[in-house]
Amino acid sequence: MKKPNGISVLRKRDVPGVLWPHPCALLFGIGKKTADKLKRLQIHTLGQLAHADERLLTNHFG
Repeated sequence: MKKPNGISVLRKRDVPGVLWPHPCALLFGIGKKTADKLKRLQIHTLGQLAHADERLLTNHFG
């Protein structure tokens, strides 16, 4: 996020406005295959992922 070494510090209150509109693939650890699986579940953004049902995610990703 335009800082040295790719490290950014966010306040908890800033997370929804800064991160949630972005695609899931932006998050470290979510690669193309996982992002594709999330899209098939109609989860396209980090905000949708944050609000997704935990059981749904556990059933599909362990």
